[in-house]
Amino acid sequence: MPEERIHYLVERFFHQSCTEEEKAELARWIDQSASDAALREVLERAWEQYEPDTVMPDATSAAVLARVFQTAAGEEAAPVVTPAAPVRKMNRWPLWRAAAVILLLAGGGIYFWLSQLPVKVPGKNMAQVQQELLPGGNKAVLTLADGTAITLDSAQNGALALQGGTQVAKLANGQLAYTGGHTATKEVVYNKISIPRGGQYQITLPDGTKVWLNAASSLRFPSAFTGKLREVELTGEAYFEVAQAVQQPFQVKVKDMKIAVLGTQFNVNAYDDEATINTTLVSGSVNVIKGAATRMLRPGQQAQLTAQGDWEVSDRTDMDAILAWKNGRFQFDGTPIAQVMRQISRWYNVDVVYRGATIQQHFNGGISRDVPLSKVFKMLEATGAVHCSVENGQVIVQP
Repeated sequence: MPEERIHYLVERFFHQSCTEEEKAELARWIDQSASDAALREVLERAWEQYEPDTVMPDATSAAVLARVFQTAAGEEAAPVVTPAAPVRKMNRWPLWRAAAVILLLAGGGIYFWLSQLPVKVPGKNMAQVQQELLPGGNKAVLTLADGTAITLDSAQNGALALQGGTQVAKLANGQLAYTGGHTATKEVVYNKISIPRGGQYQITLPDGTKVWLNAASSLRFPSAFTGKLREVELTGEAYFEVAQAVQQPFQVKVKDMKIAVLGTQFNVNAYDDEATINTTLVSGSVNVIKGAATRMLRPGQQAQLTAQGDWEVSDRTDMDAILAWKNGRFQFDGTPIAQVMRQISRWYNVDVVYRGATIQQHFNGGISRDVPLSKVFKMLEATGAVHCSVENGQVIVQP
């Protein structure tokens, strides 16, 4: 194959613009290449020039590499090509051809598809492999006023929609931004962003307010803030950096409670499976309102509201632990096992089952959220009070 043609095909594949016929042509060349050195040179050059929209996590990269090396060794494995491309069985490939596939997969984003398949890792039994559940990532669904649902993690960067005169766009960093919705002449419609288990997302509202949404959360908001009040509705957990507008207070509605602010930073944890709704103030001031009762918070304070309507305002807050999720970490500070597992369930999108005696242990320590679940297990099991495993997609917790 002429060198110009090879470079053309590789460049198109890395930018995900290949036709199915071009993918098949490139796959045939990789499989039949007479010179591994030429293959290496072409792919290295393309990789140096490529700027991916997303980064393959280390754990995913290792799993895909294990799959390709397994195939290269002659074992049966799922083919490492795009699902629509013609498949030729690839037995006993030289390692550079295996590495070539890794590079192409990284450029084509196929690892999302591969990560859903079982992976055999040499030296590990199936129970160990099952524990290698990957962490969550930027995942969200935006529901427009007309009911149209947009899956944001797979949507292309750029303008997505026009809502009541406000442009909705996905930015290059994966965040969602609403712009141009500050005048009263625009029609106001409502959108909703929903984060699944195993997801998180950041959005900039029409007034410039930034919101970080945790897994299993949602936010309903207008396409433009035109009245006397800027109001949004939250389920789950979110961190707010509210743009200041003295004449137009910002308000978060959580069930039958409201949080009123002018311009500030605060975290709200309002999951249905937690015992309390926790509002933690980082800076500025907020009023937490429930019926006729109001509590004003100072920075560093947390208001806890029970389902029965009982209040408690605490000055003893571990801000690092409360904001750890936003900063990409798990941070436990005397945290009971049930609360630990609720966080794990949301982030790794798994159900939790308890067996045996009740575990009384409280946990301290921190770890990145960008690690396979097995690493979190090791940290918890270091206490000697708990054993965690994965069976049939469920986390099993026992003494």
